Amino acid sequence: MTDPVIERIYLLAIWSRRNGQPKIPVYSFPFRMNNANLTRYSRLFPEHADFWRSLAEKSRDLEQNLLR
Repeated sequence: MTDPVIERIYLLAIWSRRNGQPKIPVYSFPFRMNNANLTRYSRLFPEHADFWRSLAEKSRDLEQNLLR
């Protein structure tokens, strides 16, 4: 994300809180959690591969359930 996008998200969060939204969930992943990226980054940083696989499960859950 670029700084302007982050700023917009931050401002939307402030506006939402001021208008009564008690919680604002934020999900951030180190890269797009697809098979190609998991393979690539797991080869580059094998010490993080298990963690990224667990993140990929959460990412899929979000895509299937929350982002529709």
